[in-house]
Amino acid sequence: MRIRRCAVVHTVWSPTVTVAGLCLLAGPITYAFNNILQSSESAVMLVVAAVIMCSIVIVMYLITRSKIKNKMYYWFGLFAFTSAVDIFAALEADGIIAGFMAVYLKYGEPYLFSPWGSIAAYWDGTVFLISYLIMAYCASNGISYRNLGIHYSAGIINSMIVLLLGGCLSESGMTWCTMLNIPYVIVPVVIGVQCLLEERNWKSSRTSTLVDKLLALFLFGATLAGLLKGLACLGSQQQLPVWYKSNVEPITMQTTPAPFAWIQGLIMIFYFVPSFIILAFGLVFCPNAEWMMDLSLLVAGATSQAGAAQIGMSLHPSTLTEHQMPSLKDLTAFSLFWATNILTAVLPQIIAVWLCYLETKKHDTVKSNSQLSSSNVTNRKSGQKGRKHDIHSTEPERRKHDKGIKEKKNANMKKITNTETENKKKA
Repeated sequence: MRIRRCAVVHTVWSPTVTVAGLCLLAGPITYAFNNILQSSESAVMLVVAAVIMCSIVIVMYLITRSKIKNKMYYWFGLFAFTSAVDIFAALEADGIIAGFMAVYLKYGEPYLFSPWGSIAAYWDGTVFLISYLIMAYCASNGISYRNLGIHYSAGIINSMIVLLLGGCLSESGMTWCTMLNIPYVIVPVVIGVQCLLEERNWKSSRTSTLVDKLLALFLFGATLAGLLKGLACLGSQQQLPVWYKSNVEPITMQTTPAPFAWIQGLIMIFYFVPSFIILAFGLVFCPNAEWMMDLSLLVAGATSQAGAAQIGMSLHPSTLTEHQMPSLKDLTAFSLFWATNILTAVLPQIIAVWLCYLETKKHDTVKSNSQLSSSNVTNRKSGQKGRKHDIHSTEPERRKHDKGIKEKKNANMKKITNTETENKKKA
C-alpha cells in the first residue's frame, strides 16, 4: 500500500506582523511631522511626506525581502501605514486629539477638514486598513486575494474620484500635497486589473432562482432611488427631486469646503444606476455568468464607501444643521432617507455575497456530492467486472496448474519403472 505524502504549506506571518508594527509608528511620526515641520509651504510637506513613505518601503524591504512571493506586498504595507495616518487625521479634524495632523490639514489638504474628509479618513483607517493587512498576508504567502482585491479597488477608486474632483472645486483648490493621492489612483487600478484577469476556477450551469428574482426586484428599487438622488443633484425642477433634495438629503446642497455629496450623487446616476440595471438583468437571465460575480464585487466595493460617506456626512456634528439627516418628526423623509441609502449601499453587498459565496458554495457542494455518487457507482461496476474477470481468468490457470502436476507425476513414475527394470536386468 502506497502512502501519499501531501506537501506542507508553510505560512509566513512575519511580513504581516512587520506591516502591523509599522502602522503603530503612525502616531509618533505624525506627531513629529506636525511639531517639527511648522511650514506653510505645501511643496515642503510633499517632499517630507514622500521621504517618509519611501523610508517605510525601504524598511519593509530590508526586513522581509527574502520572504515575499508577491511584490504587491510592499504597496499594501505602505498603504496600511498611510491608512493608520488617516485615523489621526480624522481624529484631529473632529477635535478629539490635537497636535498630530493640524498643520497638514491646514496647509497640506485643507479640503479634508470637512465632514466628508473625516468619514473618508475613518473608512481608510478601519475597512481599508483591514483589507491591506489581509492582502499583505496573502501577497507574502502567495495566496490569491481576487475577490477582496476587486472589492477594495472599486471602493478606493470611488473615494479618489470624489476626493480629487472635490479638491478641484473646493475653496482652497488643489495643492502640492494633492499629488500624494496619485499612487491611490494608479495602484488600485493595477490591483483591480490583475484580479480581474486572474482566472476564476468556477463554472456553473444553474438557472435563475427565486432569490435571484427577488434581488433583481430590490435592484429595481435601488435604481429608482439612485435616479432620484442623481436628478436632485443635477438640479431637476420636478416636484419630487426638489422635495427630496430639500427634505431627505439636504447634504447634497452643502458646498463648503467642497461639494463632495453633490459629486457622489452624480457618480450615483451616471455609474451606479447603469450597474444596478445590468446586475438585475444578469440575475434574471444569466446568473451563472462569471462576469456577474466580478461586476457584483465592483459595485459592492464602490457603493460601500459611497454609502458610508453619504450617511456619515448627514450624521456628522460639523455638518450644518439645515443639511443634516431629517429627524423623526418628518417620518416620511426619515424613512425615505434610510430606505434609499440601504438600497443603494447595503443591497449590493448582499448580492455580492450571494453570487460569490453562498450560491457558489451551494453549487460546489451539489457538484461534489454528484461526483462522489457517480464515482461510487463506477467503482461498484468496475469492482463487479473485476470479480467476474478474476473468476474467468483463474479457471484456465487452474487447469494448466493441474495438468503440470499430472505431467510431473507421470514423469516420476516413468523414472521409477525404468530404474526397477534396469535393476532386474542386472540381477
